[in-house]
Amino acid sequence: CAMSAGPLVSVMMPCYDAESTLPIAVASLLAQTYSHWEAVVVDDGSTDGTWELLHSVGDARIRLERFARNRGRGAARQRCLEMARGELLAFLDADDWMFPDKLEKQVSLMRSNPDLAVVSGGCVITDGNGEPVGVTRSGVRQGSSFTRDTMKRPGPPPLSFPPCMIRMSAIGEARFNPDFKRSQDSDFLIQVMLGKPYGVSSDLV
Repeated sequence: CAMSAGPLVSVMMPCYDAESTLPIAVASLLAQTYSHWEAVVVDDGSTDGTWELLHSVGDARIRLERFARNRGRGAARQRCLEMARGELLAFLDADDWMFPDKLEKQVSLMRSNPDLAVVSGGCVITDGNGEPVGVTRSGVRQGSSFTRDTMKRPGPPPLSFPPCMIRMSAIGEARFNPDFKRSQDSDFLIQVMLGKPYGVSSDLV
């Protein structure tokens, strides 16, 4: 039953002309060791084969919607948020990928730290050929594998956005602003995190 499977994770994926990178992103999602997820995918008016590619995946956990024209990432992210039905929210951009145990590790951290609004980790940085060249570990204290803190004042989010998992109950009135051409991710995180505890794991990439 779904209870024993753990909480439903909604994975947000805005797409725009992403047919070249989408196969790897989707493959990394399908390879997750944690299977109780839904992908909420908005095709932001792509003009290439993105929409056809999404339809060819054939997994009932992937829910698709399409904008008739390109409205920008903020609008696409906000629509994904409105579609999401899970207890937890994760992010996977169409040009990104996840290690197979990423969701499993994060769900475990969220369950063992029920007070945390957000749990993040490191990001693998790749070069133009997709080869890993380093890992960023924003927000992890030196010598610590798991850093807990509270975001007390507005400012740049003290962690990486792409690997974040957010508790839906912590989102409240937070929204992605479609008027922001960039940094709408950071703006959303600040709205969610202000005054709330968060955690960053160095084991999570």
